[in-house]
Amino acid sequence: MSTLTKLCLLTVALGLPSLFAQTSSSENSQTTHPHPIAIRAALLLDGKSDAPIRNAVILIEGEKITAVGSHLAIPAGATILDLGAATLLPGLIDVHTHLLSEMDGTNLSLQDVEMLRIVATESTAERALHGAKLAREDLEAGITTVRDVGNSGVNGDIALRDAINRGWLPGPRIVASHRGLDSRPRRSRRPVWAPHSRSPIHH
Repeated sequence: MSTLTKLCLLTVALGLPSLFAQTSSSENSQTTHPHPIAIRAALLLDGKSDAPIRNAVILIEGEKITAVGSHLAIPAGATILDLGAATLLPGLIDVHTHLLSEMDGTNLSLQDVEMLRIVATESTAERALHGAKLAREDLEAGITTVRDVGNSGVNGDIALRDAINRGWLPGPRIVASHRGLDSRPRRSRRPVWAPHSRSPIHH
């Protein structure tokens, strides 16, 4: 396994709660004493200091990281993931995403045209499924939280967020903006229609 792969896996591990944000009450009752997991690696960047933590150990119980440090004692019976010379870091946060759309970015002057094409030709359901693909790619790249800032549809970003929170599919925590607001001058007083919506949003 390459060092890059190990790094991605561990960044995802540090964001484990985003994979399983909600569990049923029956599952919770059965995991009173979750099996501990210990992750070991040469270095860890914790974001609190300039110096990396050497001989890092991360202890996980259930969905929670319980301890992070150097040479921590590993509980008896814990599953140990030894990543050797890998460097670990907390999950990354992307504060500007549009998970329900994808453009190649080779011609920035055509971004608005491409966005209009996506909105006009793809249903909310199709874009939500596309969003599930992109959400997984983000998580596998080490991004464990995103702020999704608009998708010009009817609640596709909300549906994707809720599906991830329910554990239906892997993805980062999503802070969703919901439907976009129109920027027309106030004097127009015209309703704003979101694509495929059944009612206008007045401003």
